[in-house]
Amino acid sequence: MTETLGSGAPPSDDGIRGKMVTAAREAVIAAGGIGLGNDVLDAARLADAAGVDRRRVRRIWPTNRAFLVDMLCELAGPKWQGAEAYPDPGVIVTKSLIAEHLADLATLEGRQAMLHECARISVGHHLPQMIGSGRWRTFGAGLALAHSVAPGDGGRLHAAVRASEESWITYLVRLFLDLGGLLGFRPQAGTSWLTMATTCSAVADGVSLIHAATPETVTSPVEIAEYGNGPWQLAALIFMCALDRMIEWDPDYHPDQAVADYLRTMADRELE
Repeated sequence: MTETLGSGAPPSDDGIRGKMVTAAREAVIAAGGIGLGNDVLDAARLADAAGVDRRRVRRIWPTNRAFLVDMLCELAGPKWQGAEAYPDPGVIVTKSLIAEHLADLATLEGRQAMLHECARISVGHHLPQMIGSGRWRTFGAGLALAHSVAPGDGGRLHAAVRASEESWITYLVRLFLDLGGLLGFRPQAGTSWLTMATTCSAVADGVSLIHAATPETVTSPVEIAEYGNGPWQLAALIFMCALDRMIEWDPDYHPDQAVADYLRTMADRELE
């Protein structure tokens, strides 16, 4: 039932805004993202879906533009995007792979092969999740619109998508630190963990956008003898080729110490 101004204590502006944001998220997921003509962020429809009075919505957002920009800032911002947006089964599979092949940590060749397989599996799991996500498409829409709306609105939207990207990159940096410690690789001089994380994110975003135009280019398997272990997705192969040029292998690596250090790190995070 739609709330009216006379139905007891009216909700606060913050309460209405929260309901509208929730309704917008649900509508975006149902629609598979923001698209031309789907009116997914229509204020009146979302007000009805949220069960709030349209007049209150109009008072908080006097124009459709004001509502659209505000919702885009929420939907493309770090509260709905960033590190928590996409539970990554690839990370779970990667950790399981390492756990099942701990003996391979004893040799450089074994660790190199494991890194290749981790990249192939992790990106191979993560990319389809991104491509099929209305949430990610909404982030892409926010990023594109940040360059086309009025300076003031564009600044707000740019800040929102920047915060989301920084959250995601911070997550990836920690992931690479963990993986580098376990497998014994580190950035070469002139690169950094941040370089690796940013490259990974850029490859995933770029290939996901290409998928919209030429999906067969993205999904067709690629076989590279140097990397072995079956077909690669394009994004995983691009990233692995770049990563190979950015890392060096620690000559003082000891597998038992690496595993012990990793377990201590995981224990410390549980206490954070």
